Amino acid sequence: MRIVKYPGGAFDRWSERLEKGRVGDDRKIRRTVEKLVGEVRHEGDAAVSRHLAALDQVRLAPEEIRVSARMAPIADPIRRAIDQAIEQVQAFHRRQAIDGFEIQSEGVSLRHRVRPLSRVGIYVPGGRAVYLSTLIMCAVPARIAGVKELAVATTPSAAAHPELLYTASLLGVTDIYRAGGASGIAALAYGTESLQRVDKIVGPGNAYVTAAKQLVSGDVGIDMTAGPSEVIVIADEGSGPELVAADLLAQAEHGEDSSAICVTTSRAFAGRLSDEVDRQVASLPEGSAAGRSIKTRGVIFFAKSDAAVAELVNRIGPEHVSI
Repeated sequence: MRIVKYPGGAFDRWSERLEKGRVGDDRKIRRTVEKLVGEVRHEGDAAVSRHLAALDQVRLAPEEIRVSARMAPIADPIRRAIDQAIEQVQAFHRRQAIDGFEIQSEGVSLRHRVRPLSRVGIYVPGGRAVYLSTLIMCAVPARIAGVKELAVATTPSAAAHPELLYTASLLGVTDIYRAGGASGIAALAYGTESLQRVDKIVGPGNAYVTAAKQLVSGDVGIDMTAGPSEVIVIADEGSGPELVAADLLAQAEHGEDSSAICVTTSRAFAGRLSDEVDRQVASLPEGSAAGRSIKTRGVIFFAKSDAAVAELVNRIGPEHVSI
């Protein structure tokens, strides 16, 4: 993993490339998405089945696309990790729950009521990996808020994983719709013969998923339009290179356009981290998204002071910051 001094010309050139990647030309993607979404809206499951065959080389009859969540057997260490993750996310989000409030003044009563949505759709990316974290972090707060029904849209390959089935069943997911990309978003937004439409769609995805969420927003609620994943880890001599490297790779696995960045004031730590990242990348499957992302968009910035570290982070304005 390369090491770059900050400030300097190398950072300026890297920053320019980052900005260009954030504002890429998506007109071709939008035209494709408009066609796919329109077909699903008017043809339902038949269009989704056709898209799966053409784009993913997966053949499912229209009546086979939707399946029910079911408890599936998984290895005990993975089960314990999933259970622990759910407990920790629940502990955090319980403190966000609000019931509303009422204000009375001069005979006038103003009330703010909080009511849960009836049905929420969760998009779980499932291209190169199965993102159980997305399912957990979307379903847990929805359950705490009181949402009655949860539906998941994901790729057929991800839907076949017992870990996803176990997690979905544990979190009370009612439907799993085996369609990724724009087709899955359209099915959640407008419904099909087999899938009831939802009130809101949450969860990240690739550029096609993001464009589809933008297109259907207004017809259905969405959480946000997520861009390429970015993380900055601020580390020093006391940080563990193994953990920092794992944090960087965890974000890099989202796709080749992910940016994995570490900022430190320790030149010695930068060197140790670079070696550790290279070691962990070497252990990944050949051609992994994380490995390619680290190679093209992974960088360690060596800054002269804590003030320079803060300045760098503010200039980049990343999606995630870990200290």
